[in-house]
Amino acid sequence: MNVDGQRVLGVFVADGHGKDGGSAADAAINACIAYAKTAKELNPAILKQLFTEAQTDVSRVTRQGGSTLTAAFVFPDRVLTAWVGNGEARMVSRDGTIRTLTVPHEYGAHPGEAKRIADAGVVTVPATFFFADAPPNQQYLANGNILLEVTRSLGDPEMGEHILHEPEIVTEPLNPNDRFLIVASDGLWQELRDSARMTLLERACKKPDATDRDVGAHIEHAFSFKKSADNLTAVVVGLKR
Repeated sequence: MNVDGQRVLGVFVADGHGKDGGSAADAAINACIAYAKTAKELNPAILKQLFTEAQTDVSRVTRQGGSTLTAAFVFPDRVLTAWVGNGEARMVSRDGTIRTLTVPHEYGAHPGEAKRIADAGVVTVPATFFFADAPPNQQYLANGNILLEVTRSLGDPEMGEHILHEPEIVTEPLNPNDRFLIVASDGLWQELRDSARMTLLERACKKPDATDRDVGAHIEHAFSFKKSADNLTAVVVGLKR
């Protein structure tokens, strides 16, 4: 896409959950694609409008469930990222160092969201009640027999007003050492809590001749053996610096 005379790459990852999660994720991605075809400029105000339109589209197809959405726009000199939910965007340097651009909207991972939910008196349930290896401070939001891992999303009408649909937005300057951008659903990053798997990914990224296809193939191969029931979506972007 061309924005203000610059070539910009848009990367969109949605991860549905609940009964209508598949339809919600499709609607979120379609809203992003429709926007990208006509975009003339990009800034935080416009990205908020994009997510508002995506929420409207998602609400038409969901009665129970919703979707996360991470939208990253790669400019020649920076990456502009907007997200709701626990998908993440991470930058990989030439030495294999991985830095996080986003903070998951989860109770326990995002201090601001945890405070907001606690102050509102929302009922939560410890994640360790369901998964022994979950972070000890992670909590699921509860409404009757419905549980939700994220505190922001698109859709999820059954969770009421405490689920925000407005994205958080960050701008990350690119530097000559930046080599890859990885945008992925939580299925990838949760598995990378295993330090051995993170080390293998870092090694794959720092190989001198590694390409985005190589890193993507490494992720696909490594996680084809994972035991988690969660699905996984990952997009790897090679940065020519």
